[in-house]
Amino acid sequence: MISMLHDITSLENLEKAFRRIESAGGMPGVDGVTLDGWRRDLKPRLEELGHDLARAVYRPLPLMACITAGRDGAPRPFFVSTVRDRTAQAAVVGVVEPLLESHYDEDPALHRKTGCVRHAARRAQKLHEEGYTFLVKAGLTDFFDSLAHDAILDRLRALLSDPFVVGLMEVWLRAEAWDGERLFRLESGIPRGAVTAPTLARLFLDQLGEVLGHQGRQLIRYGHDLVVMATADDPAEDGLEITPEILANLAFDMDPEDSDVGEFWRNLEALGLLMSGDGILAPLDRAPPPRTFLHLPHPLGLQTCLAGREGTSTAPSDD
Repeated sequence: MISMLHDITSLENLEKAFRRIESAGGMPGVDGVTLDGWRRDLKPRLEELGHDLARAVYRPLPLMACITAGRDGAPRPFFVSTVRDRTAQAAVVGVVEPLLESHYDEDPALHRKTGCVRHAARRAQKLHEEGYTFLVKAGLTDFFDSLAHDAILDRLRALLSDPFVVGLMEVWLRAEAWDGERLFRLESGIPRGAVTAPTLARLFLDQLGEVLGHQGRQLIRYGHDLVVMATADDPAEDGLEITPEILANLAFDMDPEDSDVGEFWRNLEALGLLMSGDGILAPLDRAPPPRTFLHLPHPLGLQTCLAGREGTSTAPSDD
């Protein structure tokens, strides 16, 4: 534990973490501080952050609760952390993720974080050649929103017995958020848009892959979609039923209607590309479309953030 704390809070690791979030870009959080603004006096800021983390006095500011348009145009929650908090999360992920890799059976080159479409397509072709000719494409609707916090933390503790790291993850999961009108607290889910989101999501998707593997099916992940491949003697109807069933047992939900089943040789859209027969037609590694914001709260400001904590409420329902 001492070694991990030292590694996370070292100035070298914190600087690498900032460079990672800097390269990813992004908007300011509730405090209104931009990447350029935080870059000024970077070393003192990083030293202060490392000190706060090491002395257990670090406390994140509320997330900025935005609404973005999904691929189908439907509204999706999207949360923006402050630059300081994104740096802290990246510092933890940079140390923790290599340790978690040792617990995964899957080839780490295939689906780190959100996955690579080229690797996913090659794996699908290889499985097809091995007789997995039936395919189920399923989107994980509300995956990030519905995961139970206790289930996430229990899974993390089982793989990583470090109270310091688990404590930070819990603080980031049970976060406060600002929607432009009031502060509220998240009651479930991994905040979509968080630096920690891909790492925490993989804890469950790898577990799902293990369960499916024992049942003779193969799982391919790409982004927030998954593809389950099965052999011809495995009824497609069963393939449709098993994924929502397993996902429910893992404490998150999947929309059972967001699936498409067919034989692999038929043209169908899968993994973000068009497959036909034994060929991958195109496109490969498409750049993601620009994010469209349907609701973007105004920054709250540091002093208002701190003053509003006493009035924090629970997250509103979807009703």
